[in-house]
Amino acid sequence: MFESALIVEVPEAESAVGRWRSLLDPVSVMGIPAHITILYPFLDHVTEHTLQVIQEVVSSVSSFSFTLDSVATWPGVVYLAPTPSDSFRELTKRVMERWSGLRPYEGRFNDIVPHLTVAENVDDEHLAATITDDVLTHLPIAARAEEIALWATDGASWTAHTSFPLGSGGTPTEA
Repeated sequence: MFESALIVEVPEAESAVGRWRSLLDPVSVMGIPAHITILYPFLDHVTEHTLQVIQEVVSSVSSFSFTLDSVATWPGVVYLAPTPSDSFRELTKRVMERWSGLRPYEGRFNDIVPHLTVAENVDDEHLAATITDDVLTHLPIAARAEEIALWATDGASWTAHTSFPLGSGGTPTEA
């Protein structure tokens, strides 16, 4: 089984969220670093043409700075919210325009909410509060989105496939 995702890796957040992600975010254990998802699920196969089209889409958006400055929750989830978030939404919309049948998280949610997951399946309010209090001590985190990364899985682990520089100046690099 092949699955893929387009993400913006956020290494600047690892020291703040790595401990919690390693315990409570299943994709962390499978190899994916701290990130903000652009589109998941993406494609179940990738061709050279796919890589060219991704680069075309990604090159139409300039690199941008953002800050992770607040912790928020959904039922069972603790996450960091990026500010501003418009560029993440724009990237997702552009990818969705190119692959019109794809929707973030298979369309389970009405809105695109850019976020960096810290923990999932956190049903204990005390634990969610503990995670929030701990992560807050590391905020704000300044970061910059310079590229989009395509990650793929065979079902057992995720691996970096190709990175695509934002803006018009770069060429894709295989991981």
